Amino acid sequence: AVASTLGPEVLERLGVRAALAYLRVGSSPDAIAAADVVEVLRRPSRGLPQWFPDRLHRRSRWTLASLRGLADTVPDKEAPKVHDLVDDLVAVTDAVGSGTTATALAVIRESVGLGRALGLLDDSKGGQTASQLDDLEGLEQVAALQPDAGAFEGWLRASLARPSEEGGVTLSTIHRVKGREWDRVAVVGASDGLLPHRLAEDVEEERRILHVAMTRGRRSVVVLADAARPSAFLTELEGTAPPPSRAGSGNGRARSTPAPSRSRTPPAGKATAPETPLTPEEAARDEALRSWRKGRARADGVAAFIVASNTVLAAIARLGPRTLEELATVGGIGPTKLELYGEEILAVLAEESDRAGR
Repeated sequence: AVASTLGPEVLERLGVRAALAYLRVGSSPDAIAAADVVEVLRRPSRGLPQWFPDRLHRRSRWTLASLRGLADTVPDKEAPKVHDLVDDLVAVTDAVGSGTTATALAVIRESVGLGRALGLLDDSKGGQTASQLDDLEGLEQVAALQPDAGAFEGWLRASLARPSEEGGVTLSTIHRVKGREWDRVAVVGASDGLLPHRLAEDVEEERRILHVAMTRGRRSVVVLADAARPSAFLTELEGTAPPPSRAGSGNGRARSTPAPSRSRTPPAGKATAPETPLTPEEAARDEALRSWRKGRARADGVAAFIVASNTVLAAIARLGPRTLEELATVGGIGPTKLELYGEEILAVLAEESDRAGR
């Protein structure tokens, strides 16, 4: 018997939704739901124009061949992007048909690039919210329990919806078990990148999280890690870790990092618009971005500054980003705006560059 503190709502997280959509496509390549293709369009970014999802929704079902045929119906500059999308879906289909859930998820993460896309979103958040990449890794960790990729989603939904039973194993995140105890506890995932978390700024807090997990057991505790990337904390538990370095000298610092202040100053590493006039090329990009913003604000029913301020548009115009990674460095472009507007902004810049012959 298993009791979980997580429910089916976890399947609505962005990274999980995208991964499951890829698996559905790979499992039914001759009856692909248009909604599944739309779900994976921007994960990773492929630079397809904002009207492309509407084109997909003209049909409820697609095949790989009919999707590839779309390349003949779009402008020449968009055709290679359609082929790239279908090539990714073919790779997933091959992985689902010839391998296990775990191998299919590995192709989705590495070959298709979902892991990189989710990592970009995580980085743009500055570690302040739940990690999208962790959700994908969570799927990978349970993949072996249902190796049939076609049956994986159904099994997972049924497992999460199963009523809790007393006297069984309780599955939970560490944060949800504070104040609770069991006779026997297994701490799963004490691996590099998770403990301490790759986005964490306060290593001492990460140690405390592991301490909370380990002190939930009354009689025995087992700590499990990926043998290929064990947590650095494990050597501390074994007593083989080097002496801690002095405060301020990296991950072994003795004092915790103070919480960031709620300042209007953009985060470190973010690009901002300097107080100098725009060049003619930059001014043309700025004008194109303002035109796009006007249309987007009207379509969304919001004020233009909600979409992006003049300062943010000027910073984008100066930088001229070509990728989501570059766009994410602009002050004022956080994870939500990157997700909502990132590809549209890049498309506007690309069209302006083509118009100007650059």
